[in-house]
Amino acid sequence: MKTQSLFSLSLILGLLVTNSVSSFARSSMPGIPVSFDKCAESKTWKRPSEAEQRKYIQNNTRYDLETRKQLGGDHWKRDVFVFAEYPGGSGTYDINNLSGLWSLPKLKLLSTRCKTYSKNLMSKRMAGIWLFSYQIKNIKWVNNHYIVLVKSTGAGIQFIQMHRQEHGTSLPLKVMTEDGIELKQLKY
Repeated sequence: MKTQSLFSLSLILGLLVTNSVSSFARSSMPGIPVSFDKCAESKTWKRPSEAEQRKYIQNNTRYDLETRKQLGGDHWKRDVFVFAEYPGGSGTYDINNLSGLWSLPKLKLLSTRCKTYSKNLMSKRMAGIWLFSYQIKNIKWVNNHYIVLVKSTGAGIQFIQMHRQEHGTSLPLKVMTEDGIELKQLKY
């Protein structure tokens, strides 16, 4: 009986949390608005096909056999990259190769404030978010966390820099769809 009561309580709490997250994501979110800049975007770009990625990455001896088999591992699978700090030139090179961004044509800078992107990341005043097939709707600071609300687009890439409310080494951030689904992130 005790186990059944705990299960029922867990189920009810789970439903409450799920419903509150869904309504939270859909409604006007509570919290403090966080300003951000769209640094660059393409509304039509898509990751290359698996065959194109395989061909590209197989020709790069920088990566071990396992990384090449997985087409770049999590870099290839994730749609949200979050940067609490600048990964450096070599790190950026790897991110671009392993995620398929090597196929992205050069984009026009949308905000002059993004010219100092790497410096902003290193200073901890800003953080970066790269969204594959999603567009940002807003960012709020809620209970010592950032909640980034996004909508699915099926194509495209956005490069965002956001103003930080805190300046820690890790970034307390969740990326939520309009449906209340939390997206997995690749964090730097």
